[in-house]
Amino acid sequence: IDTESNNIVVHDKFNPFVPRIEISEPAKFDINVLEKMRKKIILQPDYQRNFIWPVNRQKELIKSLYRKFPLPLFYFAQKIDGNLEVIDGQQRLTTIFGFLNPKLVPKDIRRKLAIKIELRDHNNNKISLDELKRIVRNERSIHYVKINDNDLDPARKFEIFQALNTGASPLKPQEIRNCIFQGEAPYLNNALKKNA
Repeated sequence: IDTESNNIVVHDKFNPFVPRIEISEPAKFDINVLEKMRKKIILQPDYQRNFIWPVNRQKELIKSLYRKFPLPLFYFAQKIDGNLEVIDGQQRLTTIFGFLNPKLVPKDIRRKLAIKIELRDHNNNKISLDELKRIVRNERSIHYVKINDNDLDPARKFEIFQALNTGASPLKPQEIRNCIFQGEAPYLNNALKKNA
């Protein structure tokens, strides 16, 4: 830990030429603030896989938020222009944005969203969808860390992405290839994906 900034500094002791990565201390984002910042969030950078979460998994995430269960950390790369690029948490963030307001996610994803979620309170009373959205939007938050994008060349960013996604929903072979070859030809890779 850097005692001056209180940030976590990661470096490779086996390769002194690899630049240090500064990772901020975990912080909290209220979901209503995150929703207002949506235009500054790059939800699906080129190396990210498509939105694949099934409806039942989306519902479980929203239920977890309602019940105040802690979610895993979200990881963002802080861009020079102030935008935040999602390194880890794209599936969760897409689910949250899509639940609160489907217009916050790309059109091709909207048909995959969990729109109707039924929940009951501790008295077994059904919670209306509007009330559930109000609670998630105004009373819940996520925890995140930011990594300065200046510290990351594309290979290091993909390395972090791969490390964070080990043990999660397994990446398909093509998704792994997308990640590996992203540094080589990002625009070609994206064009091929769109035209496949």
